[in-house]
Amino acid sequence: MTPETIVTVGMISTFVAVICGSWIVFRYIGRIENQIKENASSLTNVASSSRERDRRLLREMKRHRLCVKDVENFLSKKLEFHVRPFIEMEENDF
Repeated sequence: MTPETIVTVGMISTFVAVICGSWIVFRYIGRIENQIKENASSLTNVASSSRERDRRLLREMKRHRLCVKDVENFLSKKLEFHVRPFIEMEENDF
């Protein structure tokens, strides 16, 4: 084989290797981008569900606080037992 043929074959094989390598890298980057999008959507779902759980928990705590307040009122009126004041909770505490 002449030197020109060897150089030409080498250049073509290098070009093919670069094209194939680039294609593999871009495919890998595309998979990573898709995984990032899926993770972002799942994080959004987790955040919204945790906010809803926090709201439910706050409602339950308020109901419980009303029951405790009734007991405190009963104790203070009937038995003259004064319970120490409790901390008031607001909607934005969570």
